[in-house]
Amino acid sequence: MVPAINQVEFTPFLYQKELLEFCKSKKIVIEAYSSLTRGQKFDNSILMSVSQKYDKSPAQILIRWGLQHGIIQIPRSNSKKHIHDNVNVFDFNIDNKDMKQLDNLNENFRLTEDPNLIK
Repeated sequence: MVPAINQVEFTPFLYQKELLEFCKSKKIVIEAYSSLTRGQKFDNSILMSVSQKYDKSPAQILIRWGLQHGIIQIPRSNSKKHIHDNVNVFDFNIDNKDMKQLDNLNENFRLTEDPNLIK
């Protein structure tokens, strides 16, 4: 039996390309949690540069990046403004050059425990 959804931590800073390609090949949807890095990577120079280019917040760029990879995003927010910003990501696309820049941010940065290390 093949699962329909795989819920994992997934950001440009934890870009699990092999997992993404495997899931796509099996028609398994990825649902990302902690997709905004809890704000810990908002000051990354490349993310900030892309944000400025599109006149969007770092959170909006991270959400849009995931959507363009076909990943369901479940961003967390504690304010009405952030909730509004989080859904205001369908009026632009990140171009291929910028997507590649974001893809290359991978540093295996995790906010949660690595599931591969659970015994």
